[in-house]
Amino acid sequence: MQAERESMRPADTGVMAILVLYQRSLAQAESWPALARALRTPRSDAGGEFSLRHVLVYDNSAAPLPVDDLAALGSECTYVHDAGNGGTAAAYARGARLSAALGIEWLLLLDHDTALPADLLTRASAALANAGPRVPAALLPWVMHGATVVSPARITRFGSIRPLDQRASLRSAWRLTGIASGSFVRRSAFDACGPLPEGLWLDYVDHWIFANLSRRSEPVALIDCRIQHDLSVRNAHQLSDARLRSILKAESGFVRSLPRLARLMHPWRLLARAARMAGRRRDHALTILRHALGVRAEND
Repeated sequence: MQAERESMRPADTGVMAILVLYQRSLAQAESWPALARALRTPRSDAGGEFSLRHVLVYDNSAAPLPVDDLAALGSECTYVHDAGNGGTAAAYARGARLSAALGIEWLLLLDHDTALPADLLTRASAALANAGPRVPAALLPWVMHGATVVSPARITRFGSIRPLDQRASLRSAWRLTGIASGSFVRRSAFDACGPLPEGLWLDYVDHWIFANLSRRSEPVALIDCRIQHDLSVRNAHQLSDARLRSILKAESGFVRSLPRLARLMHPWRLLARAARMAGRRRDHALTILRHALGVRAEND
């Protein structure tokens, strides 16, 4: 296993995966088998220069991985254990520093519950080659929760996030966003976004990153590839109250970075959400309602 290096060398088009674990072993990480195969694949057979060079396993679990799992990582992997659970924000920041030290330009962001197709790198390389004269800041696959598209999406002028229709043509005016897991982000573009706002550590980290890329007029390209991802927030009524409050707080932090109309509409969207939730989880509806009133008071 390779220690983190600080020396810089020229960036190339290689990829470093950032795999974020939480209370999972390496064997339970759905993307690990594909990553392990990609590390063993010769570069000439792995999507050309757009090949996997390194994996950062960032573990937010209370206890570190067992010795057998650590031994399986190999020399092209770096393992970081964060018992304080810095979330995806800490993982991405650490990964950006490490990729700069290794001279790797592209970051592949991954949660432990995302299953990767074997040809993801090849398809990402094709998307990059066909993207036009400007190098994209990010490459987004089609992410499915079951049969439902959850990413890529667009941020509406009211601040809501609407998944794209796979049959629709992209519009240049759309502010594209997506789920981080499964996406490729150019490290130099990520660095240019600046540090994440305090309070954004897990939820809405991805949307904040893509909103900043959009604000800087950085292009985003889509990958002709579909991957499966278990999106827990799709079943909001099953969340604990603490988890719901964390999501609401993160959403508010994200919305504060959006234009004025989105900020003004936020409490009204929350009120509508509370009304929809009332028939399923009255306690959740009250939590959302209290948060909406707090947001409205802040806006006033």
